[in-house]
Amino acid sequence: MADCDNLFKKFNTDLQVLKSKRESIAISDGLLRDRIRSYFAKNHPGYKPTFYQQGSSKIKNRIRTKDDTCDLDDGVYFLDNPDNVSCSTLQGWVYDAVMGITDSTPTHRKKCITVDYKAGYNIDLPVLVFNNAKDSHPKLAVKDEPFKTDDPKEFIQEFIRVKDSGGQLIRITRFLKAWCDFKRQKCQVD
Repeated sequence: MADCDNLFKKFNTDLQVLKSKRESIAISDGLLRDRIRSYFAKNHPGYKPTFYQQGSSKIKNRIRTKDDTCDLDDGVYFLDNPDNVSCSTLQGWVYDAVMGITDSTPTHRKKCITVDYKAGYNIDLPVLVFNNAKDSHPKLAVKDEPFKTDDPKEFIQEFIRVKDSGGQLIRITRFLKAWCDFKRQKCQVD
């Protein structure tokens, strides 16, 4: 039987997002956060956004797709919803905050606001709310629907807890994501 370990390790290396792109993403994310904080301070001072990177960048399984693109998921959290606004309204405010930060128009998706960058990446901004101090889990804003209980932090903590020290779980999930990207079916590659 052939030993393909070296081939898989090389493939894993080929899937890595280049350092220059990771640095650009970090700068763009910082600018988005500043823009959102400023917008809410000026237009909706009762809402103070905090942020938490989630998804593949947080658990180290982000890949560079066959089109040399990648993304970052940065949750926009509000510790309270004092005016009890709807999901669409809260997402709309985040959309308004990031409008004009790039040449392309942000996309108001069902579960996030997406900002595309010409450098081959996008930043997804899901909006989450803790409705009161007693909530142990945030609720995700879903466009034209009620808030849904969702806790990306809990998923990340569990993934980190079960992953092995050799990184095999991360490599396997990266390989599956690459296969999904290769097939380009209705799978997400984030």
